[in-house]
Amino acid sequence: MNTERHNLVVGNCRYSSLFYCVLSGLLLLAVLFPASHFAQRKRPLLQPATKNYFAGKIILIPRDDQFLQLRLLAQVADQDLILPPSRFLDPSPQADKLIEWAKRLNLAEANGVILSLETIAATAPDAPAAQALKQLRAQQPKLPIYGFASLDAAATSKQICQTGLELVADGTLNFLLIEQAESLSEKPAQIARARLTGEIASREISDRVAFDDAPNAAAASLIARLVTRRDNQSPRILAVYSSKDGQASTESR
Repeated sequence: MNTERHNLVVGNCRYSSLFYCVLSGLLLLAVLFPASHFAQRKRPLLQPATKNYFAGKIILIPRDDQFLQLRLLAQVADQDLILPPSRFLDPSPQADKLIEWAKRLNLAEANGVILSLETIAATAPDAPAAQALKQLRAQQPKLPIYGFASLDAAATSKQICQTGLELVADGTLNFLLIEQAESLSEKPAQIARARLTGEIASREISDRVAFDDAPNAAAASLIARLVTRRDNQSPRILAVYSSKDGQASTESR
């Protein structure tokens, strides 16, 4: 009986000692790390990942300084669009400064060059802009160089388109896209298109020249062409219309 009472007392002492040890530890933590310490700690902020690289780089000399949509289009295709300073384009293009800007670029890192022939004033094969393009081609024989121009009733427009055809024929330009916003139902537009079409056929460059009826869409079309040719992919697009009238409308083309 005395032995059982002795064991019970010893057990209670052990549990009491353990309880006081735990309690002492908690009090020590409360002194060293008060509740205000945990309350004032700020959670770490998650910073969004920044992308400082792209799969490719495209150099563009646009028609004007309205190129925000083109930059977004290039980024969707994982391409870094290199553009000249806006001061060289606004209020009017400064062809000589644009050419000097392009000469200072590291073209070896570019996947291609797209340029407006009107912007650089390529009015003739012996013009400074045309000579600069030929020099660029000599330095970078494998670099894709695409050009675009507008065809209208102005004499300068026709001269620039003619120069573009000659640059395609001698291999300076890999591809030329000609915009013609004027309706082909008009006689002057028909004549202008027919003359260029005949010139294209005689030079046998029909596979490197195309016409586009959509105004201000040439740069975007050439960006898409350059990316698909580089990746050797030609996406297929299925156009679905809500009605027959919508399919027949000019806005849907």
